[in-house]
Amino acid sequence: MDGYNSGNPKVTYERLRAMGNNGVQEPVVGFEDGKLVGTPRLYTDGVFTRHGRDDGKALFLAAGWRGWQAAGKAQEEASHEFWINNVRANIFWQNQFLDQDNDFVQDRFPYPFIEMNAGDMARLGIGAGDLVEISNGNGATQGMAYPTDTAKPGQVAMVFGSPAGSQGNVVNPGVNELILPDYKHTWGDIRKLADAPPQARAVSFKSKEYDLG
Repeated sequence: MDGYNSGNPKVTYERLRAMGNNGVQEPVVGFEDGKLVGTPRLYTDGVFTRHGRDDGKALFLAAGWRGWQAAGKAQEEASHEFWINNVRANIFWQNQFLDQDNDFVQDRFPYPFIEMNAGDMARLGIGAGDLVEISNGNGATQGMAYPTDTAKPGQVAMVFGSPAGSQGNVVNPGVNELILPDYKHTWGDIRKLADAPPQARAVSFKSKEYDLG
């Protein structure tokens, strides 16, 4: 009410309280039948105003591949089987270190998830919730195998910043010409450590994707 409500008068504490856990996606465009009306997806009218273009069209900029910008990346790719993507998850506040005392979060992900292609998992004898190790010349880390259709063969996605296993443990110290660490390009090998422990067997492995259609 100190500032937000002045630009969004339809949004009030009373209306948010009445909605309970049924939130609204911004920007809010109205209030109908006792509910705030949000915007499921931006630019559904086909007009893109974000870049200030007079023609209202989207702006796409092509960028050429400059090759690996940090030392050691080409050797990692040649030496190891899996591309280890570094990702975040909406359920965590920044990273899981800050949610260690949050029972809701810890019950959902008792171990850091490592999203894998089902075919790769079957080939390596890994089941949903099994504990696996990622290793390369930089170090090793561990997490919980999470099958997902969005993972391509030979690629995995590991949540960063978990106290039980950090993707940063397998990232080399290479930086690009801007002195930024190249932590998105890391390769490693994966092996099964153990069958799914009791905490992991209680986890739902349904897709985390949300269909806006």
